[in-house]
Amino acid sequence: MTSLTEGTYRLRLAIASATRSDLKINVNSMGSESSLVFQLMNLGMDNTVCRHGNHGLYRNYSVEIPSSMLIKGDNSIFLTQARGGDELCGLLYDYLRLEAPDDTPSS
Repeated sequence: MTSLTEGTYRLRLAIASATRSDLKINVNSMGSESSLVFQLMNLGMDNTVCRHGNHGLYRNYSVEIPSSMLIKGDNSIFLTQARGGDELCGLLYDYLRLEAPDDTPSS
């Protein structure tokens, strides 16, 4: 197993569509305030759940995750639609990508 690279990891998130959603992203613990790395409130009015995602506003986010929040081995990233409400609240993401910090020694 390789060692965990020190520094800031970056989670790239692309949202294709969202409707009245509160997005929370936690690392290695769902719902804990200490594991919360990103939060968006009242996101979108794109009719996601009605399958109108192709009419949605495409959004890209870059979320910084300190290496201290990650462990060697398996890690979990939780995306939660945290807003209560009707069944039409939701979001549709296109992709997630976790990027490690550059481990090349600086000259």
